[in-house]
Amino acid sequence: MVAARNPGRPSPFLERYLLWADRHSKYILVAPAIVLLIALIAFPLFYLFDLSLRDVSILNIRSGEAPYVGLGNYADVTVGPASMGPALLRTMIFAGWAVSIQLLFGLGLALVFNRQFVGKNLIMTLILVPILMTPVVIGIFWQLLLNAEWGLVNELISFLGISPQVWLGNPTLAMVSVIGVEIWWGTPFVTLILLGGLSALPQEPYEAAAIDGASSWQSFRFITLPLLAPILMIAALIRTIDAFRAFDIIYVLTGGGPGTATRVFALEIFETAFQRNVYGTASTQAVVLMLVILVFTALLLRRLGKRA
Repeated sequence: MVAARNPGRPSPFLERYLLWADRHSKYILVAPAIVLLIALIAFPLFYLFDLSLRDVSILNIRSGEAPYVGLGNYADVTVGPASMGPALLRTMIFAGWAVSIQLLFGLGLALVFNRQFVGKNLIMTLILVPILMTPVVIGIFWQLLLNAEWGLVNELISFLGISPQVWLGNPTLAMVSVIGVEIWWGTPFVTLILLGGLSALPQEPYEAAAIDGASSWQSFRFITLPLLAPILMIAALIRTIDAFRAFDIIYVLTGGGPGTATRVFALEIFETAFQRNVYGTASTQAVVLMLVILVFTALLLRRLGKRA
């Protein structure tokens, strides 16, 4: 005779499935979000790479008959007529100066705000105002301040006996101006990150150094900087990626001018795609920019891993 099946007990298959689902519930719950995220990232990247291998322009993008050129676009943007070398150099100058000074100012402000003093909360609130503003608003704001005829910056330097400057019309001053605005905008972010790192540092090494008679500079040089180095590198990584992708502020301030003085990588891509309407070349430039950022990120993460 066949044994009577308990109606209240699930089948062996269902029992195994429920046991498996219970063990892997955390992965099952996040799986839809991961699949959606991969789809949203993978498809645009695949489409971008496909465009970079074709001669796509406003003349053939609707017809769908863009000819396949292989690595021809990559040759054009590296050593050909559409070389990205000058734009990459301008971007590296912009990012190098902006990020270095942001880290320096951010570290100084973090050390100041790591102490208690009267008016600390008010001053810190005022310093954090730039990161509450959108890049376009910042660009318009500083465009007014740097106006050659009636800008506040020229009014202030006139009290020092300095003649008015054409901040956004002179090639050298234009680059200095966009770097200065980027520093003004990004320094509060670096300050917040480093302030969090300073507040988490252990106090025992400082107490031991004080007992041994170490000065404030020695404590900073041999304790604070080594312990804070991983946080500094993370801040440098984030701000460098942002600097390499910089577009909004520079576009509003100078539009990449005068001439090509401030046409960084992102602006070069914009000009190729939406002014020259050469989408295949612009896609190639975007892929190159992505690869540059990935290589730089990998190098910094490798360095960070060695320090850890």
